[in-house]
Amino acid sequence: MNSNRRSNAVKGVFIEDVWVDDPIIVKKEVRNLILARFSEPDPIRPELPGISFRGISMQQNDMLVRAFQEDEIKLAVWECGSDKSPGSDGLNFKFIKHFWETLKPGIIKFLDEFYANGIFPKGGNAFFIALIPKVKDSQSLNNFIPISLIGCVYKIVAKTLANRLKLVMPNIIDER
Repeated sequence: MNSNRRSNAVKGVFIEDVWVDDPIIVKKEVRNLILARFSEPDPIRPELPGISFRGISMQQNDMLVRAFQEDEIKLAVWECGSDKSPGSDGLNFKFIKHFWETLKPGIIKFLDEFYANGIFPKGGNAFFIALIPKVKDSQSLNNFIPISLIGCVYKIVAKTLANRLKLVMPNIIDER
């Protein structure tokens, strides 16, 4: 693992055709790359005058906004890949599934608090950005793929909400 870490470490990068290995400058450039890549440069949204959209029923709305149920939380956990990259907490879903009975009360409590307050506790949605080299010995920031390592509990919330949305999507999207 240490060998992989050393070979994947960013020792420096070319910035405007100049090799830079100062960690502070490299970090600043990585931050700028991430901000540029994941920001919306032109927030103009198209308008669709005269087009009406189907809505959802009160029953569907109630289902979307109800408190999280243990069975849907467990389903979300089991639908997540076990051996995918760990989150910022270092845990992957294989660990959570293996120790489900021990971890379940804490996970349910977290989701109950999220439901009640509509926010994550401080640090609950913290993440790390990892740069994955596209080619061996990458020397330019364009030769890296940035990915975010988010905690598993954050993924459970997102997956649970996505599963709920899947149930109503066929009613609001016309396939014609």
